[in-house]
Amino acid sequence: MSELFDEASEIIELKRDLTLQDYKRFKEIQKNIPENEERNFAWLLEGLSLRLPEIAQKEGNYDWVEIKD
Repeated sequence: MSELFDEASEIIELKRDLTLQDYKRFKEIQKNIPENEERNFAWLLEGLSLRLPEIAQKEGNYDWVEIKD
């Protein structure tokens, strides 16, 4: 896997609650992930969706979520 894929995986696997900065970095990686890794990246997107409540709790809302999420 690419370095970008590995970085996104590390974000999902963080033992602490995710932050808005983590979310933004993940979304930036998503835009640059190689086409041949998009199918595997879908698993990471699922993991991100499961962790959105952690960020929402800190932010107080879900206004920051991109529509595709």
